[in-house]
Amino acid sequence: MTADFYGNKLEKIFTLYGNTPLLEIRFALTFKNPEANMIGPQPILKLGDKHWEEDIYYVPAKEGIKELKMRPEAYYGDIFYLKEGWNAGYDTKEDISFVGAFPVSEPLFLHMFMKHPSNTGSHHFYAEFQPWVPVFQKSVRYFSYYIWGAAGPWKNGIKAFEKMGLITKN
Repeated sequence: MTADFYGNKLEKIFTLYGNTPLLEIRFALTFKNPEANMIGPQPILKLGDKHWEEDIYYVPAKEGIKELKMRPEAYYGDIFYLKEGWNAGYDTKEDISFVGAFPVSEPLFLHMFMKHPSNTGSHHFYAEFQPWVPVFQKSVRYFSYYIWGAAGPWKNGIKAFEKMGLITKN
């Protein structure tokens, strides 16, 4: 996939690994626009039938694993400085999970938004977890983001990523 990203070239290569729920998204960013200096690649998450209070998200912050839930009354966000390069979500009613992994040394921080219908850009609930990655002018910046989506607890995805050597540590 190739797109114009505010005068810059954004390429994504999607790789599905056979017989697993693993998807790799490899970004190639060619930046020419001097105003662009950061990108926050992320999937927009809706676990199960709907994004609601049964969804719990996990972030390996330097202070320990943070557990986050959607608040129906609030549109909110936060940033996290990471100990490891992943974030996860789990739908406690439908028993399905998501794990995203990326090289922890590359993003400056992980940015989280719990979107709310009051948001003018999108009028529904969902979660975003964006590793904010610096880009370098007049060069190509590569970044890989791995996604694991499967039935069962989120820790199963972490274990699978650890076996594959995809969990990086600070």
